[in-house]
Amino acid sequence: MVLIISSMLTRSQIGFYLEDIETPIGRTVNLTLTGLILLSSASFIAETYPLAEAIRINLETLDTALLVVFAIEYLVRLWCADNKFKFVFSFFSIVDLVAVIPFLLGFVNVSFIRIFRWFRILRLIRFV
Repeated sequence: MVLIISSMLTRSQIGFYLEDIETPIGRTVNLTLTGLILLSSASFIAETYPLAEAIRINLETLDTALLVVFAIEYLVRLWCADNKFKFVFSFFSIVDLVAVIPFLLGFVNVSFIRIFRWFRILRLIRFV
């Protein structure tokens, strides 16, 4: 998907749309990401309740899919950054990184990191 998009748009254009909220494309990208963050948060909250095993499996699958999307988004933002060092140590980048640590660690048993899923909610600050 990134390869298809990158052949149509330049790195700077993709970076622009990831930050932009004024143009229709930028607004769509950012509203979609906001919706995914809210969906991820709702899934996390739902998993705290006693649920049937089938529902729990569906929620875990959804969470894994969202985690992959957020990891790809992080990597695309890193790729688009003019100053990668500055990007990696920026507040929003650190929040994004902490939110996707379970994926970047390769799905090892990171149950102790589950609390980091709440950092996804902090990602909403980016869109305010």
